[in-house]
Amino acid sequence: MNTKTYQVEPADFDWYQRSIRCFNACPTHINAGKYAFLISEGRFVEAYRVIKERNPFPSVCGRVCHHPCEFVCKRQEEDESIAINPLKRFISDYVRERKKEGSAEERAALFWKKPTIDPQKPKVAVVGSGPSGLTAAQDLAFMGYPVTVLEALPSPGGMMLTGIPSYRLPKEILSEEIQEILDLGVELKVNTPVGSDLSLEELKQKGYQALYLAVGAQASRKLPLEGSTLEGVLGGVEFLKDVNLGNPPSIGPKVVVVGGGNVAVDVALCALRSGAEVVEMFCLEKREEMPAHEWEVDDALEESVTINCSWGPQRFEGSEGNVTGVSFKRCTSVFDAEGRFNPSYDEEETISASADTVIVAIGQAADLAFLGEGSGLETFRDSALKADEVTLETSLPGVFAGGDGVTGPKSVVEAIFHGHEAALSIDRYLKGADLREGRVKDKEESPPSPRDRAFELKTRQKEKKIPVCERKGNWKEITRGISETEAREEGERCLECFFTPAFDSEKCILCGACIDVCPGYCLKMVRLENLEGDQKVDQVVNENFGFTLKTFKEDAHSAAAGTAIIKDDDRCLHCRLCEIRCPTGAIITDLF
Repeated sequence: MNTKTYQVEPADFDWYQRSIRCFNACPTHINAGKYAFLISEGRFVEAYRVIKERNPFPSVCGRVCHHPCEFVCKRQEEDESIAINPLKRFISDYVRERKKEGSAEERAALFWKKPTIDPQKPKVAVVGSGPSGLTAAQDLAFMGYPVTVLEALPSPGGMMLTGIPSYRLPKEILSEEIQEILDLGVELKVNTPVGSDLSLEELKQKGYQALYLAVGAQASRKLPLEGSTLEGVLGGVEFLKDVNLGNPPSIGPKVVVVGGGNVAVDVALCALRSGAEVVEMFCLEKREEMPAHEWEVDDALEESVTINCSWGPQRFEGSEGNVTGVSFKRCTSVFDAEGRFNPSYDEEETISASADTVIVAIGQAADLAFLGEGSGLETFRDSALKADEVTLETSLPGVFAGGDGVTGPKSVVEAIFHGHEAALSIDRYLKGADLREGRVKDKEESPPSPRDRAFELKTRQKEKKIPVCERKGNWKEITRGISETEAREEGERCLECFFTPAFDSEKCILCGACIDVCPGYCLKMVRLENLEGDQKVDQVVNENFGFTLKTFKEDAHSAAAGTAIIKDDDRCLHCRLCEIRCPTGAIITDLF
């Protein structure tokens, strides 16, 4: 008698998320392996649909996503990660061209069926037309709700428009993807700020029964130092906004950028394109601690930006009301013993840097001035909206909030995730359903994104950069996409982890054919008495056999009455031979 026991867990959706690493690491849960596989087979439209199903901005994310999926890709255990983000860019660019050049039938095949907006359904207003707001609007439109997006600026896009320079994201590409959402029947009202002239209460009086606040983090954090009000001291977010909207400020030949994050790098490179001849960055962090992604730092260095690490601003220097430079003191540590941001300085070691313009890019916050007094909406330190982390409910009934205005500056793809969650909550709220049902899970740590500078650069190595000499004086993209041949070859490198067997117990006849054909010897047929598991396992056993593992063992049921097939996932080759061999069609390997 086999007395060996096996610790098991059910192959449910939670397991799928954890075991398919790229799927789990993506905030929007895009099946990256599946679209890599489809690209390798030349099934480009299908690959595009896999992405578009969860991400309404594939062309945007194909250029600016921080690609956490690549950091956890299983392929790196053999050589290096799949270039998932360049694949996303390739397929979105391919489809964009087909939309322009293909036949009418080809163009029609690329679009989802336009939803039918039900005018009898409750109206929903979305405040902010960034990635989170537009994602929520898209989802609600597919649910049939009349949705109106209110945008304070003359053009939609939020921080995708005002915060991402066109050398990373061309404006026409962003505009095209926004238009696809509007074409679903979403109403857009630009030049319509919510605030003193249009309060939240007035929106409800106009018939909007639910509101989603997706206002982003569109204000620069200030440095309350001597000289901060001098002419020529600018905020990083505001500078990028002016540049991206075609109103760049006069900055002079020498620019100093204070900060070491991604925004600071973009500010530096935009300054070079806006007339600066020399740009220096100063940051608190050591080189290996800089919060900017390594590929962004690499871009700055390639374009001759000088990066000075471990210096903190002491005061802004000026003459006749204009800034002339910045004094810095040596930063000896950024974090305290408990890992909290708490800089320490050597006040005796100082330097000064001359400047015609100083741009401060040390962080962002939500601009909540639009709320006014007495809105009843709870905020966090007046720089972020308070919202439930699961449902995105605020302190006001029917008002939800998400994106960077809640979490602080994150990323486009994380804002998209909030948009999906907001639409789900609003739909449930309007139907009177439980907002939390099926959504509250044990908190798990996010998959790690190692701060390995060499690895970060390696994940971008398949992107081809335009030579620095060709970037001077223009705003053209600084990276080129990969070719069709390169994309198909890269897709073929995918280990296809997402092809994992799921068994239909109603069809399985326990013939063992799947076990015999498995080249990885990962499948095994065992009796229930040899299994150990948690409550989820007991639930599955009870659903199939009418008793739990504990009662099965205590009551000594017949072994023939309880048999399971288990899989060692570390051995699985994802080859799908089990599915092909199964005589009853009980095995499905493509779950999503």
